[in-house]
Amino acid sequence: MVASISAIGASNKVATALGRSAPEVVGIIDAKGRWSAVEDELRGFLNGVSSANLARRHQLDLIATQAFAITKQLARSPENAELVPHLREMQRLRKLERRKAPTKKPREE
Repeated sequence: MVASISAIGASNKVATALGRSAPEVVGIIDAKGRWSAVEDELRGFLNGVSSANLARRHQLDLIATQAFAITKQLARSPENAELVPHLREMQRLRKLERRKAPTKKPREE
C-alpha cells in the first residue's frame, strides 16, 4: 500500500486517473484502522452479550427441569390436585420439545 501511495503522490496522472490524492488515500487508511478497532470492540461486546444470554438460557433450563420434577412429586398427593393440569401441560410441552424436526429434502430444480 505504501508503494501505491508513493506512486499516487509522485504522479498527477495516477492521482487524476484514480480521482484521489495521496493524502486522501492516507485518510482512508487511517479511517480503516479506526473502524477496525470499533469493529473489534463491537464484536467483543456482542460476544459478551451472547455469552450472558447463553448462561441465562442454561439457568432457565435448570429451573424448568427442577420445577417439573418438584411438580411431578407434589402432584402425586391428592392434596396438591391443583398441580395436575400444570404437570400435564409441562409433560405435553416436554414431549413436543423432544420431537425431532423433520429433515428438509433439498429442492430439485
